[in-house]
Amino acid sequence: MNKINRLAAIVMALQHGHETARSLADKFEVSRRTILRDIQSLSEMNVPIIAISGPGGGFQLMEGYVLPPLQLDPVEAATIIFALERISHHVHTPFQESRWTVMDKIRAIIPEDVMARIDLMLNQLNHRIHEHNEHIKHFEPSKSLVPYEGWAESSLIRVKALLNHSAMVEAQQDEHIGEKMTEVSPGLWELSFLCPSEDWSWVVRFFYRLGKGAEVLEPEELRNEIRQHAADVFQLYASSFNRC
Repeated sequence: MNKINRLAAIVMALQHGHETARSLADKFEVSRRTILRDIQSLSEMNVPIIAISGPGGGFQLMEGYVLPPLQLDPVEAATIIFALERISHHVHTPFQESRWTVMDKIRAIIPEDVMARIDLMLNQLNHRIHEHNEHIKHFEPSKSLVPYEGWAESSLIRVKALLNHSAMVEAQQDEHIGEKMTEVSPGLWELSFLCPSEDWSWVVRFFYRLGKGAEVLEPEELRNEIRQHAADVFQLYASSFNRC
């Protein structure tokens, strides 16, 4: 999210009530310092934001201030429609009936030429997600979410790592390890989960792909394998350099 969109989103969040710098930072996945700079920018734009000091303090909009209605751009509209379509895969949710009326309302206010572009985007996105699920191996829910039901403790390996923001965002996309992170300091997250031994190669590839964005803390065997992968790649390119 760029700064302009984030500023508008902050105002919309404050329209719903009191927020702290930390709660806004968590919502928009930026640092607390960035939020404070954004609040300063909004104040310079004459948005009437009230700062409340002390315990329970934070920010709120002056009473009576309302942000004018915002139009959805094609990507935002596609995001909403795609999310509503994905709900259809969960037949027991309480949103089954409402999602159709919401989608119809969104489609009704979008020009036909723009809707055609959105449908094309949605088709491409559905194809990519289907392809991703076909070829990328993820943990089985029964192994990662309920590890001790039917699994011997000896077949599970505790993995811990520190992630920067970009690595955290990538890890968050995995439905089974995305909820296993805790922010330990501004811009730094700890990822901790139990890995079935049969998924060991997936874990090695995953952390190697994150590169400098992640530092594995344990187990030592994982650190060693990543180090060996890096050494092999270095040797490959070092040999190529010598041949030039």
